[in-house]
Amino acid sequence: MGIKQLNAFQIIPLVIGLGATFFGFKLIKEVYLINNSQISWLFVLAVFNWLSLIVLLIFLSLILDASKKGLGKLDVVIYLLSRGKKK
Repeated sequence: MGIKQLNAFQIIPLVIGLGATFFGFKLIKEVYLINNSQISWLFVLAVFNWLSLIVLLIFLSLILDASKKGLGKLDVVIYLLSRGKKK
């Protein structure tokens, strides 16, 4: 298998995902410390929203990958159709 180079559409979600993970964890830690290390509704809400964001970023990455593969297959179909018309 050849090594694939990363393009901007793969790097941008990676950077956003890593940033959201880091800053989300930091903010959740701050909320936990503000509440004297007790779990509150604000803490539960912050954790839920953070995990939802992480899941959405994972789905975004999967959708981008699937659309990229679909465009590659579409190029092959267009090539085959254009080759068939030349005959």
